[in-house]
Amino acid sequence: MLAYTEASELAQRGVEHCQYLNDSLRVRSHLRLLKIYVMAGVRRDRTFILEKLNVISSYY
Repeated sequence: MLAYTEASELAQRGVEHCQYLNDSLRVRSHLRLLKIYVMAGVRRDRTFILEKLNVISSYY
């Protein structure tokens, strides 16, 4: 379980750093990091995923 928790925390940190990338790279990276977060299976932060998906969808 520890590895999954670490993976989700690293993905969250990566999402925070995405704001400094250009638009195209930011969206692609953001989606890939969210995929890692979801694959880690940590269920405690479903609102985190929903909030980030809303942010990404606002780009389009």
